[in-house]
Formats: sequence, C-alpha cells, structure tokens
Amino acid sequence: MSEDQLPDAIESVRTRLQAELDAQFAALATREEEVLAGVRRDVEAEAEQRSTAKVESARAEWASRLESELAAARAEAEQRWTAKLESVRAEWASRLESELAAAEALAARRTITETTRVRVEAEQAAAESLAAFQKESAESLAKVRDEMEQQLAAERSAREETRAALEHALGQLEAAGQAERDGQEQAGEQMRAIEAERQRLTSELDVERRQRETLNNALEQAHATLAHEREAGRQSALAETKAQAAAAANEVRESERQSRLAVIERLLGALRTIERAGSLTEALAALFDAASAEAPRAALFVVNGAQLQCWKANGFSGPLPARLPSEGAEAGALGAALASREPVSTSTSAAPAFAALAASKAGLAIPMVVGGHAVAVLYADDGTEAETGVPPSWPETVQVLVRHGSAWIAYLTAIRTAQVVRAGPRQAASTGRAASPVSEDDNAARRYAKLLVSEIKLYNEAAVRVGREKGDLLDRLRPEIDRARRLYEERVSPAVGARAVYFQQELVQTLADGDAARLGRPGAGV
Repeated sequence: MSEDQLPDAIESVRTRLQAELDAQFAALATREEEVLAGVRRDVEAEAEQRSTAKVESARAEWASRLESELAAARAEAEQRWTAKLESVRAEWASRLESELAAAEALAARRTITETTRVRVEAEQAAAESLAAFQKESAESLAKVRDEMEQQLAAERSAREETRAALEHALGQLEAAGQAERDGQEQAGEQMRAIEAERQRLTSELDVERRQRETLNNALEQAHATLAHEREAGRQSALAETKAQAAAAANEVRESERQSRLAVIERLLGALRTIERAGSLTEALAALFDAASAEAPRAALFVVNGAQLQCWKANGFSGPLPARLPSEGAEAGALGAALASREPVSTSTSAAPAFAALAASKAGLAIPMVVGGHAVAVLYADDGTEAETGVPPSWPETVQVLVRHGSAWIAYLTAIRTAQVVRAGPRQAASTGRAASPVSEDDNAARRYAKLLVSEIKLYNEAAVRVGREKGDLLDRLRPEIDRARRLYEERVSPAVGARAVYFQQELVQTLADGDAARLGRPGAGV
C-alpha cells in the first residue's frame, strides 16, 4: 500500500469503529431506559401499598365512629323518653292529689256515701287517665323504637356494604400487589441479565478502545511522517509568502496614510479658504464649494422666516425648489436639524422630498448656528454613488466644515458689529478733529443700518430679486424688515433724531438698489 493510500485506509477503519461504538452506546441507552421504567413501576407499587394502609386505617376509624354515634343516639333517645314519662307521671299525680283534696273538702259537707262515690269516681278517672297515658306512652315508645331499629338496620346495611366494598378493594389491591411482586421478580431477572450484558459489552468496548488507540497511534505516526516529509517543501514557499504579504501590507498602510493625508490636507485647505472670506457671501460660497468637493450631492438653504430658500445646489439631476417650508414632510431632515440645531441623519429622519434618496443611501442635514439661531442648513448625501460596501467618510468632513463656517460667519458678524459701533470714535481720532457726539452717533447708526439691511439681502436674494421686479419689497420681506428694525431701534439711541431716516435710506439704497419705487407703496412696510 502506498503512503498516499495509508491515510484513507486508516480513516475508513476509524469510521467503521466509530459507527460500531455509536450502535453499542445506543443499545446501552435503550436498556437503561427499560431499567428506569422498572424502577418507576416499583415506586408506584410502593405508593399503592401506602394507599392500602391508609384505606385500612380509614375503615377502622369510620367503624369506630359509627358505633360511638349509634350508642350516643340510643342513650339520648332513652333519656329523652324517660324524662318525658316522669314528667307526665308527676303531672297526673299532682292532679290526683288536688282532686282528692277537693273531694275531702266536699266530704266535710256531704254524707259519707257521697264522699265514697266521689272518691271512687275520682279513682276511676285517675285510673283511666293513667291507662290512657300508659297506652299513649307505649305507642310512642314503640314508634320511636321502630324508627331507631329502622335507622340501625339502614346503618348496619350501609356498614355491611362499605365493609364488602373495602374487602373487594383489598382483594384487588392484594391481586395487584401479587402481580407487582411477580413483575419485580421478572424485573430483577432482567436487571441481572442486563448487568451481565453490560459487563460483556464493557469488556468488548475495552477491547475496541484499545484497538482504536493502537490505530490512532499508528495514524499519528503516519501523519508525523507525512508532515515531516512535507515540511521541508513548505518552508521555502512559506518564507516567500510571508515576504509578499509583508510587502503588500506595507503598500496598503502607505496607501491608507496617503489617502488620510490627502483628506486632511483638503480639509485644511477648505478651512483656510473659509477663513480668507471677507464677507458673509464669500464665507457661504467657500463653505458650499468645500462641502460639494466632499459629498456627491450638496445643497445650501438659507432660513427665511418659516421657509427655506435654496442658495446653491450641486450634483442633483434637476433644479431644486426655490423655496420650501422649514417643517413637514417636504423638508424632512432639514426641519429636524433646524429644530434641534444639531446634525440629523436620514437614518433617523426622512430625507427631503426633493432628494428622492434610496433607503440604502446616506444623507445628512447640518444646521449653521450663529448666536444660538439656525440661519442656514446644508444638506448632503451620496445619492449618485454606486454601492461600494465601505461606509462613506464625507459626513464627518462636512460636519467639520459647517461648524467652522458657522463659527467664521459669527466672527465676521461680530467684527462688523464692533466696527459699526466703534467707527465714529476711530474716524474722529484719525482726522485729529474733535467730532461732536451727534455726528458720531449718526455715523454709527448709518453703519448699523447698512449691516442689518445687507443681511436681509444676503439671506433672501431670490425674494429681493422678485420684489424689485414686482415693486413689493416691503410686503414680500415684511418679517425680515420688522425684525431688523427692532434690532436697529434697540441698539440706536432715540437721541439720534434721524435714526428712522437712516434705516429708510438703507432700505432704498441696499435693498431696492437706489429705487424707492421698488419698495412698494409709501408706508406699506414702515
């Protein structure tokens, strides 16, 4: 037999031995179940014996109780009728004594003959009454005796029936006990036969186990020989494979490092571009361009009251709606992000209706929060990417960009506000001339009005364009203009007499592009 055929032969022998062992173990398990069944029957027989003893005890107890109750009833009946007889006898004796006394009293007034007659009549009446009472008592006693004898006969019959039933049950129990004893003897013989068979099988299993150990040792020696022969040929191939795997791992690590460095450098470049923005429009444009470079599709919406105005979009197959409500199913995750002022994923909230995003794609809405208020929201998703099986990395990068853009816009707004507030004093110091308090306040009011109206224009470009064409800017942008006017009046002192004029001038110059007619009817929005 060749070396290649030796393992197959050994494996065949092992399979055959294993099958025989499994068959023997199954036979042993079956016999053990039969033995357990016999033990169970023994336990049930013992339980029936205990129940038989309890039946005998109950029978004796009920017989004793029946005898005691019959004796008590008999004694009670005799005592009751004896007492009744004594009572009647005492009653008639008293009545006789009273009649005799009456007769004696009458005898004192009548003759001896009359007295004798009365006495005789009284004695006869007493005798008749006593005879009637005795007869009635005898009848009552006979009736009671008959009833008691019937009850005793019925109880005696019931007791005989109970005794017969108990004797029948005892006979059945004795027959069952005899059958069980016979079964126990047969079970004992079977147990002895099973024990002998078990010892025989155990000896056979020991022999087979020793044979299997011998075969296993031979198999291990054969495997060791084959492994030793193949080890020499594997060493060189293993060393070459390890070298190739190490080189491939180094290449993968280097590629991952280069990819991460590229992402970091691209993110740093985008952050620098946002920081170079000198106006709010430039900052929003830099933020949108950077987000579009990271995510397959992106859209930036500016908050305009209760609506969202589309500022820019990239990657979508068709034009996006110019306006959409900031709440409801149409806004989807955009509304949830504005309400919570935190990023919202399409896995927890529905995607906007315009996105038409598949369930397997990922989308994210990130609000831009300035001064605690959400002023815009950026939506991005991977709706155009094919399935890669690898989670996208753009959501984290876009969140960093939006947070940095929000911080930079807040910084620009704060700088502009500070410049407006301090512009008057700085200008007076640069010219070297002392400006009057009224001129400084007027200058600051003009700059602050220009900042507020410029923000209205920035966040509502489409509405400003339509309002200029239709000449209804005051009506179209009434909420934004009223809010800006309140802020203006809170910051500018009433001591500035022309503060209302400055705000109106900025509405004309910045919002209406120098044409007051585009604002609408005079006073409509004031």
